[in-house]
Amino acid sequence: MLQKILRHNVQSADVPLFTWEVVTGFDEELPKETLHTRFDEEFRDAFADKTPVFFKLVSFNGLNGRRHRYLVALNDKDELLKRKNSRLLPQSITLYRICDKIMREGDGLQNLCYYTTVAGKLYILVFLEGRLCHWSEELGYGNSFENPDVALKIEERLERFRHFLEKDDLFSRAESFAFKSGCDDGPSPFSREEFLRAAADPFWRRKSLTPSDKSSHVRFAFVTFLLAVVFSLFVFVPTLTAFFESEGLLPNESVLEAEAPELLLPEPIESFEVRAIAESLPKSVKRPSCDQPEFKLRGLVEGKICQLHGPDGTSSWLREGELVGGFRVESIGRDRVVLECGGVFYDVFSGV
Repeated sequence: MLQKILRHNVQSADVPLFTWEVVTGFDEELPKETLHTRFDEEFRDAFADKTPVFFKLVSFNGLNGRRHRYLVALNDKDELLKRKNSRLLPQSITLYRICDKIMREGDGLQNLCYYTTVAGKLYILVFLEGRLCHWSEELGYGNSFENPDVALKIEERLERFRHFLEKDDLFSRAESFAFKSGCDDGPSPFSREEFLRAAADPFWRRKSLTPSDKSSHVRFAFVTFLLAVVFSLFVFVPTLTAFFESEGLLPNESVLEAEAPELLLPEPIESFEVRAIAESLPKSVKRPSCDQPEFKLRGLVEGKICQLHGPDGTSSWLREGELVGGFRVESIGRDRVVLECGGVFYDVFSGV
């Protein structure tokens, strides 16, 4: 009964997760309010119907300041209102548990790049020295590694990701990464039982997608009190029973003791390719000066916005129709962005 109370209070939610990096001064930390402001400024109204929740992954010094990487969960606002009294976590956290098991059984394996597909979505998780430091989810992939087209698409994606690991300010510090794949031809890893086990992991045990409120503290106090009562019963009842038996106050019979319930313990992109794909203006029309763009595609989120890193070292989040330099974002695809300048269109390919 106690086990059910503790475990079933955790609910799963199908929410997307992605890694977001914020740069501050070398000795600066962002308070919660400033973090939300920075996120709104960078993504503008691209996620107006979502409520972001931030889980701190790692911080490290870069060339231009302190880099902070967060795992961002995009919650549906209406769903949060319906389940505000529950402890809510992403259902995909079961992948974290799978990776933890791989590392524990891997004879000291600490640097891991795990990838798998579930329901056509490609998941990539990166652990550095046993700590989760990167999480990405990408749509547009099939459901079986045995499909040659899917396997080829995934291998091309991983090859670009290997280049990213080699050049990234943080991951390049590791000598190597072990690449491990998940098997998706069996039952979905997002089962209720595995989700509950993952929710009890030390990394997720104190986290939730819903803000803490008074009712959650009341529930926690009640569960703590109940645990104390149960513990006291198991400690003192056998002692009292033995005392009464020795005094002859209880019949000398064998007593079956109840077994204690089992408690559940606890896209930066460096490689890119630019290719002119069309020209629409006639030769008689004077074209503006458009040099071949030197942009790097550093991230794509839900096919709505993209992050381009310019030759001047700055990064911008853009939507379709917006301008960067002399180029206009024509369209945002699954693994590329099409830029237009002077009637010439260019592909900037994803590298993470």
